[in-house]
Amino acid sequence: MGSIDLKDAVDKVFKSNRELASKIIKIIGALWRNIKSAGVEELKIMNFCGTHEWTTTHYGLRALLPDGIDMVAGPGCPVCITPSFYVESAVKLALEGVRVYSYGDAYRLPAVKKVNDVKSLAEARSMGGRVIGLVGGTGNLGRGLALRLAKASQEVVIGSRYKEKAETIAKEVTEKICKKVQGLTNEDAARISDVIILTIPFEGIRNIIEKISQYLEGKTVISTIVPPIFSEKSAAEVVRELLPRTVYLASAFHNIGYKALLDLEKDVECDVAVCGDEPAKKIAIELAEKIPGVRAFDCGPIEYSRIIENFTHLLIYMNKRYRKKGVSLRFTGI
Repeated sequence: MGSIDLKDAVDKVFKSNRELASKIIKIIGALWRNIKSAGVEELKIMNFCGTHEWTTTHYGLRALLPDGIDMVAGPGCPVCITPSFYVESAVKLALEGVRVYSYGDAYRLPAVKKVNDVKSLAEARSMGGRVIGLVGGTGNLGRGLALRLAKASQEVVIGSRYKEKAETIAKEVTEKICKKVQGLTNEDAARISDVIILTIPFEGIRNIIEKISQYLEGKTVISTIVPPIFSEKSAAEVVRELLPRTVYLASAFHNIGYKALLDLEKDVECDVAVCGDEPAKKIAIELAEKIPGVRAFDCGPIEYSRIIENFTHLLIYMNKRYRKKGVSLRFTGI
């Protein structure tokens, strides 16, 4: 079937079908009489889109309306007439972790001035205007990441098997940095989050992922899990086997000390090695580098995570051996 010109189709229906046009006019007239019977003497209808005004004028629709009804040309569609400072304010809110709702076109509408190098809500989401869920986030690493990411204006939720425990930790974080952090069950945290960070013990992988997997389709998952030393598979590879196929997976944050994260008075002197799928690695690197002092590097596919995870055991040993709290990893020459 060949393509149909919409204008020609409309012309055929309305310009050549007097009977249909007559029926429509009668219906409009009947509706207007009902409105007038309620005491309305004048009705103004404003269109807001240039296409609406063109259609109204081209087909002479104003001439068909009864006396008392006036169709007024509006200033343009919301996207066309939205002042730039509205967009800039919305972008600022999104980057601060406030959830902003908009129509599809306005989501991509660029502002005249950039806000922290971001011009639209679409860019704001890619730069951090999204929900970060910490599954198993009531432990030391989860608390530390929640503090640092929320302080960096990310919208953070903490998940736990027990909602009350998550709410307690979330309240502590909120009070410490004066930015709202929510406490939920692991399932609810995974459900509402765009990015899920697994801060759970190795032995809990299967049980927890089976409970949250239905909420992970199409999302990004970041594993911070460290397996027992010299395991046959990396924790990330075990996670990969349990995730839906549509999930993007990265492995990161293994070698970052929780005590350094919890000490907000100091920068974190640590580099973070990131392995995994390309889209997930990009997000993990962005999040890691929101923590002052941290650099993050692409360290290859998920299979390489085994090296990074096992290196964590060496760092733990060195902290104990030299009675230090923050022995960490730094890459030089890059």
